[in-house]
Amino acid sequence: MVRKHIKHRVRANEQLFRSIFDNAQIGISFFSIDGRVAFFNRACQEMLGCTEEELVAVASNPCDRGCDFS
Repeated sequence: MVRKHIKHRVRANEQLFRSIFDNAQIGISFFSIDGRVAFFNRACQEMLGCTEEELVAVASNPCDRGCDFS
């Protein structure tokens, strides 16, 4: 019973976080603990003028300049 309640709360918190992340008016990006890109929100993509795929490629490989960061 307790385990089910905890799973429900974790799922609810994940949904809340995702909603805030997706709807934020500021650019947000997350990286894994080993420094790899996890994901970028829409505001970050619009601010930098790149798709998430382009941002992941650039962040993963600094030699790849698929986005204009000037």
